Amino acid sequence: MNKIIIALVLSLLGAKSFAQDLVKTINYTVPKKSEIFQIVEEEKKQLSLFFCTNKQISSLRFNENFEIIDSLTTNQIDKKFDEIIGYSLSGDKYYTYWTNGKDYISKAFDFKNKKIESNNYDVILEKEKIIKKLSINNLFYLITVSKNSSLLNFYVFNDGNFTKKVVDFSSKIFYNTYDKEALLSSVFSEATAMENPYSLQNISNDSPASLVFTANKRKCYNYGDQFIITIDNNKTFTQYVSVNLKDFTSDYKIFGQPEIIENVDMTNDSNSFLLEKNLIQIRLNSDNMTIAVKDFENKTVKSFKANSKEEISFKNSDIVQENKNVKSVRILDKSNQFIRKIYNLNPSLSCYINNDNYYLTIGSVSVLENNNAALYGAMLGGLTGALIGAALTSNYSTNNLNSYHERKVVYINSILDKNFNHVAGDAKKLAFDKLRNFVEEHKNVQYRTIFKRGNSLYFAGYTGLNTYSFYSFKD
Repeated sequence: MNKIIIALVLSLLGAKSFAQDLVKTINYTVPKKSEIFQIVEEEKKQLSLFFCTNKQISSLRFNENFEIIDSLTTNQIDKKFDEIIGYSLSGDKYYTYWTNGKDYISKAFDFKNKKIESNNYDVILEKEKIIKKLSINNLFYLITVSKNSSLLNFYVFNDGNFTKKVVDFSSKIFYNTYDKEALLSSVFSEATAMENPYSLQNISNDSPASLVFTANKRKCYNYGDQFIITIDNNKTFTQYVSVNLKDFTSDYKIFGQPEIIENVDMTNDSNSFLLEKNLIQIRLNSDNMTIAVKDFENKTVKSFKANSKEEISFKNSDIVQENKNVKSVRILDKSNQFIRKIYNLNPSLSCYINNDNYYLTIGSVSVLENNNAALYGAMLGGLTGALIGAALTSNYSTNNLNSYHERKVVYINSILDKNFNHVAGDAKKLAFDKLRNFVEEHKNVQYRTIFKRGNSLYFAGYTGLNTYSFYSFKD
């Protein structure tokens, strides 16, 4: 009996430590072998879940209390189109976009009229390479770069139609990894340790960006109508490209990386992370590291320096090393271990705003040691299966969480105030940290998804016995 009581107490303490709330459980049987994505509408306070198989798509629409308000299902699946790549909204019509790698169609879920419509799109890519597929402000964008040029092309899908917008950067000078002048297409054609040619990692504020995502040298961000690309393939500066999605005006800037004490035996490495009005950069070698915050006039707002011989003055946590999952953790003792490890891996920054403070994570990640990432995503009920595109915008947080699996991660946390001054004290667990632990403890939950609504991060999954449950996590 005592053992049972102790086990129960430990279980309750463990549940409380994750600080999650069970907000709703519904009676619903998820179709077998489903892949899931969701659309969150903050203004309407609605959530739509799409359960997709190779035979049907079922959509459930929920109100703010996670009560089902309506549903639609279609069995009209054209197996020729085997990947869902995005969505757009038009009133009560929810367009899902499909491709076979060449052709494009949409299936529009019309909840008002209780019907589903299909549209074909005559998209002809003329010597173009796709770099990103994104849903922004309820529109879907297929973004390409023209070969042997500095032209960015935006195919904008809305309400059953699409238009093409071309943004010309031909008058700008871009630089490649080797500090040579290059066309924008050439910059995108380069591969790095973390990314393939013509790839572009999306960074969203739905959840704190993983160090895996931010270790990429080419990243994109969306703030209001601004679509922004940062390029850190060159280790001496960050290249910044922005496009206004309303009128397709553009801008290009170069932000020099901060200076560090040179190590004659080692080269430097660098990366950056964009906040709405500032760029945070990291530059380091095996002995020294500098973090700099720049404004958009390229002026340094604040900088922090660290070296291998002294304690890091601006950290608010232990030096943590994770080995393949959040449960396998080692605490490092010395600054020289930290600087050397993040230099030898892939340096990365991630910053998240909480209660008027900036939670800055500084660290590095390893490349995947095997090719099990897709398998793991499918096991988790994530979106790295074959049907739902791995870069589907709405499932950003699911991919974000899954990205850490099977990697070595080394990091520290730092707290800064709104003026980027260091704030003393221990870094607390954010909702995303709590969620990572919760997911690790609940691997048996199937058909899961993660999304942000309001100020909370939500985890949803099939818990068996025809029940689908929603949990909330708060900072």
